[in-house]
Amino acid sequence: MTIRHPYEKTISPFKQELVEAVRKYAIEHYNEGGWDFLVEAWSDEQVADTIGLARSVEKAIAKCAESVGAVGAYRDDVIAAGGGADEYADDATAAVIIAAAENDPAMVELESGETVNELLARLTAETKESK
Repeated sequence: MTIRHPYEKTISPFKQELVEAVRKYAIEHYNEGGWDFLVEAWSDEQVADTIGLARSVEKAIAKCAESVGAVGAYRDDVIAAGGGADEYADDATAAVIIAAAENDPAMVELESGETVNELLARLTAETKESK
């Protein structure tokens, strides 16, 4: 599967300063509330897009916290329910595919020739079979 990066944006110097401040905060809070996702997986363009029209570091951090917090909470729920790393990885992969497809279905190209819906159905069936 290949997921093309949808961002081809130029970031203004002011917004780049906000992105750098958010990244610094994320590194300082790496083990809290999903900030590790931002550090490990988000491009500067994705951070800038999430920041939106925020004009202060505090608002930029708050906007990103909403997104990373949701992912972090989901991970915590999976782990609390007894899910292991493999189960979480499958669910996380499916979540990335769903998010990409909802954002721009054309950016998801599956090497197997499956459609996104077919892949999700297969992943769901495999998950149910393994339980």
